[in-house]
Amino acid sequence: MIIIDIIISVTKIVFHFDLFNKNSRKSSPHSFLVLFLQHGYQITRKDRETIRDKCEYVVYKKLATLSRLSFTLYEQGRPDLIAELFNSVDSFIKSIYTIESLLSNTSVYFEYKTNVWLCIANNAITNYRDYWIFCEAALKKCGKWEEIYKISSFKAIYNAIDKDALLEWENQKQYEILRLLYPQLEVPDIRIKGKTVSLLEQADSIFKKSELSDTFSSLGYAIRKQRPAWGCNDIEGRTAEEKVLSLWNTLPHDTFLMALLCLNSGDSHIILEQLKEYARTDVLDILYSSEIHPKLQIGLEAGTVGNLDFLFSLWELGYRYHTHQEWQVHGNITSTKQMKLYCLDKFYDMSLDIDLKEIMNKFVW
Repeated sequence: MIIIDIIISVTKIVFHFDLFNKNSRKSSPHSFLVLFLQHGYQITRKDRETIRDKCEYVVYKKLATLSRLSFTLYEQGRPDLIAELFNSVDSFIKSIYTIESLLSNTSVYFEYKTNVWLCIANNAITNYRDYWIFCEAALKKCGKWEEIYKISSFKAIYNAIDKDALLEWENQKQYEILRLLYPQLEVPDIRIKGKTVSLLEQADSIFKKSELSDTFSSLGYAIRKQRPAWGCNDIEGRTAEEKVLSLWNTLPHDTFLMALLCLNSGDSHIILEQLKEYARTDVLDILYSSEIHPKLQIGLEAGTVGNLDFLFSLWELGYRYHTHQEWQVHGNITSTKQMKLYCLDKFYDMSLDIDLKEIMNKFVW
């Protein structure tokens, strides 16, 4: 470590006095700066002043910000990601500016004068879509999500994007960087393009409990026990039932149902029951949508979505996992899981005179 300190001490002189000279033919300042940071160096106020004096503002903003964040990667035991951070594409860097602005509640990285947070959100979802899941999580974490989602210009863009496509990334290191820098953000796991993953891995990455899932669990318990919804005072509504409907009217419907699907208890059934009369058509539209349908299919097939009462509620609402024709194509039904799903399909079609619950109780779900 002494040798490293000596190297850093000596080369910092070059860093401060020569590397930003436009006529210099020596290495880029990035190479020396990254070297320092990979060995645990923390950028100082003097360093920031040097960069600011020698560089254009856009370069200063990038180097100062990434240098500060690099120490987090070093502390997390991933100095190997620091070079990736500095060499990433412009949209990745600017998505970091977006997250930093939201979490710090300051728009210093942007020059918007009016409707600042709406402009930041619209800019991110339009131009940094590859990293939108982190920007969205930051919006929710800083408490600005409900305010922004109510605005029609943002809502139209958000509802039109393919949410499933947002989970397919080309660069896994970029995802790891953002997870390490912002562990407080709740984001789903991703898929790497071209990488084959098992059905269970897909399901595990899709169905992950969140704060919203915990909220639903609390509301479900309150409804079941006919008690006040303790700890949910920030949600509009006097009773737990009213709070469920308030969340349905406030949150994006796909977000609502995905959080519900992550619950593997009777609470999911109770919450869905609250929506059967109030929003039956809307629930059906979401269940059949390109956003939820393939995810639910994966969850059912992998066994991640496995609460019987909840599944019965889905079928009562009109959702079916497989059509009868699809099972005919499958041919042989060899697994217990396939048999259960086949019975559910038959029951829905009313083509067999069977007691579904009796058949299902013969198996362990």
